[in-house]
Amino acid sequence: MSASIFACPDWFDIRRYARTAALDFEGWQNQIGSRIFLAGLLAANKQEEFDLHFAEIKDSPFTYIDVIYDHASSNAVYPLTFGVADTMVAALKPLSPHRRDDCDKILSNDGQKSFAMQAHLTIDFNASETEIINDFKAWLGPAAAANRTQFPRDRNAGITSAMIGSWNEHQILPYEDLRLWHRRQGLAMPSGTILVHWLFPDSDAGKDKARDTISKAESAFQLTTCSFAREIDPLLLIQSPLPCKGSNPVVRSLKA
Repeated sequence: MSASIFACPDWFDIRRYARTAALDFEGWQNQIGSRIFLAGLLAANKQEEFDLHFAEIKDSPFTYIDVIYDHASSNAVYPLTFGVADTMVAALKPLSPHRRDDCDKILSNDGQKSFAMQAHLTIDFNASETEIINDFKAWLGPAAAANRTQFPRDRNAGITSAMIGSWNEHQILPYEDLRLWHRRQGLAMPSGTILVHWLFPDSDAGKDKARDTISKAESAFQLTTCSFAREIDPLLLIQSPLPCKGSNPVVRSLKA
């Protein structure tokens, strides 16, 4: 195959992504969150805004897109932030809920693309610690079972240092930038042979490496690793065809 067939987009240089090896959990959250945001812009047909932000990425792949993220946590339970609460309120208002309606129940109707994969709860510290724990246990089992029945899915492994190392090894960040660019141009992604040439120019990796990269990128670039807040249109978050596991759940004692 001739060298011209292997020619990559003129803005792309794999050497500029070398710093991915130094990214920690928070660093990956920033980068993944930026790409999810860009994908959401394309899903919402906001091409001009996409072009503005992607120009920054092309100039410097590790540019932080200032969209104010509320990052997910490496823990399963963490505080509700104002940004997420604000997004929820904006999504609920058009639905005209009653004051005593269960917010999560209403929002779950939008499915996994929206808030269905998270629970927003309240802890009543007037209760004893034992009562809080017992109330949570009583709520968790049925709620988790109902969620998995409604939204069947494989159980995802937690984000570990080994997983982050695999993301770096498989060049998922430059791959995602190439995917976003091709999507914006209305072009199909190149073959695995060409992708390997672009992403692993100094190795003898085969097409299997490209398949692994695609699989790992599809798993990583979703809201399990980074969730949005203030400056993203709530309707974009709900309507975007992006996989979504939600953002900031807070445990509560169910004493209502």
